[in-house]
Amino acid sequence: MNRIYIAAAGLAAMLTFGSCSDFLSTPPDDRKEVNTSQAVQQLLVTAYPQGGFYSVLGELSSDNVQEAYEYRDRTSRFYDQVFAWEDPMDVDYDGPVVIWAYTYKAINTANVALEQLDAMPDTPLNRALRGEALLCRAFGHFIVANVFSVGFDPATASQSLGVPYVTEPEKSIEAVYTRETVAENFRHIAEDLEAGMKLLDDAIYTEAKKFHFTRQAAYAFAARFYLYYQKWEEAERYATLALGAAPYASLRSFDAILALPTTAYRNRALAFTGYDERNNLFFLAGTTHAGYVFGPYPNRGARYNHRQALSAAETTDAHAAWWADGQQGSNLKLEPSAMVSDKSVITRYPDLMIPVSPGSASGYNTSVIAEFTTDETLLVRAEARIHRNNYAEALKDMNAWVANSTTSHTPLTAQRIKDWNNATLYSTVRTPSPRKVMQPTFSLRDREHEDFLQVLLHMRRIETLHTGLRWFDIKRYGIALQRSTVYNGTNIRELDYKLDARDKRHAIQLPPEILAAGLPANPR
Repeated sequence: MNRIYIAAAGLAAMLTFGSCSDFLSTPPDDRKEVNTSQAVQQLLVTAYPQGGFYSVLGELSSDNVQEAYEYRDRTSRFYDQVFAWEDPMDVDYDGPVVIWAYTYKAINTANVALEQLDAMPDTPLNRALRGEALLCRAFGHFIVANVFSVGFDPATASQSLGVPYVTEPEKSIEAVYTRETVAENFRHIAEDLEAGMKLLDDAIYTEAKKFHFTRQAAYAFAARFYLYYQKWEEAERYATLALGAAPYASLRSFDAILALPTTAYRNRALAFTGYDERNNLFFLAGTTHAGYVFGPYPNRGARYNHRQALSAAETTDAHAAWWADGQQGSNLKLEPSAMVSDKSVITRYPDLMIPVSPGSASGYNTSVIAEFTTDETLLVRAEARIHRNNYAEALKDMNAWVANSTTSHTPLTAQRIKDWNNATLYSTVRTPSPRKVMQPTFSLRDREHEDFLQVLLHMRRIETLHTGLRWFDIKRYGIALQRSTVYNGTNIRELDYKLDARDKRHAIQLPPEILAAGLPANPR
C-alpha cells in the first residue's frame, strides 16, 4: 500500500504554468460545491485531460522518428532520453509526469461528479451526466494504462503491473493507492465503458458537442479499447456503430485542406482539425508542444522527427500494396510537407498559444487534437475483421480507406496483398520497408493472416502519423525496433539503441515524483 497525491491538480499547473511555491500553497482539496445538475454538467467539462497528451511521447518512442545527424544539437535531454528508450527524468510539456498529472486530475473530476450524482435525484439528465462521467473515468484510465504499462496480453495481464484504478474523489494527501494488474485495469475500464454508454444522451450537449463523449465518440472509443483488449467481435461491432449507416461517406473530406497552399501550415492544421469536418468525432484541447514538434519550426523536434528518408522508405511515400503498376509516388491526397530540419510532416496540430496575460507576446503552447476519427475507426474495424477471418469485408474497408485517401490506386485483392508481401523484404536499417517482423501475443492463423495485417498496419501508420498511436501498435504486435541516424538526407547508419519485441521498456516508467511517493516502479 502506498501513499500518493494522485489527483495532482497543482502538480500539472506547477510543471507547465506555475511555481513550486504556488503549488505548495494550494490546498489539496479546493473543489467548489457541486449540488445541481447544471453544476455537474459544467464540472464535466474538465473531466477530460487538458494537457499531458501522449502524442509526442508516443511518437518519439515509435519507429516514426529518425535522428538527423546535422541537427543533433537541436534537442533537449527529455527528447534524447525518449528516443533512446531511457526512463525520461526531465520535465516537459509532453512528458510522463504531465501526462500522469493531467489525466488523473481529469479522473478525479469525473469521480467528484459521480459522487455528487449519487446524492441527486434519478432524472434523465442526471443519468446522462453519469454516463459521461463513467466514460471520462474509463478514458482516463485507458490512457495511463496504455502509457505506463506493457500492452495487454491475455497470458500475462494478470501478472503485469497496471496503474491505480481510482473510483473515489481524492480528499486528502494521505490517500492510499495500489497498482492494479493490467487485467484488472482492462476489466474495470470495460465495466465503466459499458455502463456509461448505456446512459449517454446526446441531447444534453448544446454546444462544443465534439469535446464530449457523444454516443458516436463513445462507440469509437469502445472500438479502439476492445481492439487493444483483443476482443475482435466487440471491436468490430462498436466500430460499425460509430461509423453509422453510411460508413464510407463519413470519411475525411480533404477539400478544405487541399484548397490551401502547401505552405499554409497553420491554416492546414486548423482545417485538419475542423470542428465541422464529418470525420472528426471527438476533440481534446490543451497544453502540448505537438504543433511545434510536428510543424515548420527549425528547433523544436529537429533532431528526432519523421524524416524524408523515413517517409520514402517506410511510411507515406513507401511502395504500398495499393500502388498502381509503375507508380512512382504515394498519390496521397494529403502529402507530408518537406520542412526545415529535414522534417516530413502532416500538419495536423494547430500551433496555438494562450498568452500569459492579455496582450502578451509570450504564453503557453497549446493545440487541438482529433482523438477519434471515422478514418481510424474504419481501420479498427478492418483489423478486427482480419482477426475474425473475414477477409472479404476487411478488403471493403481497406479499399474504402485507400479510395478516400489517394488520388489514384489499384484496388486491393487477396492476391495483390500476397504479391506485395512476397516482393517486400522485412524492414531493417539497411533495407527499410513498411513490412515489419511481428511477434504478437496472439496466434497468427497462417501466412495470409500476417499478410493482411502487414498492409493494414501500413495504412494505420499513415493514418495515425504524429498521433502516438503507432507506439501502441508496436506494443500490440511485438515489433522490435532499432534506431538509426540519417545525414545528408539519404545516408543512413545504425545506432546502438534497440528495443526488443517484448521489451519491459514498453511500459513508460512512472514519473520520479510518483515513485518517490511510494508506488512500485515498472520493472527494468
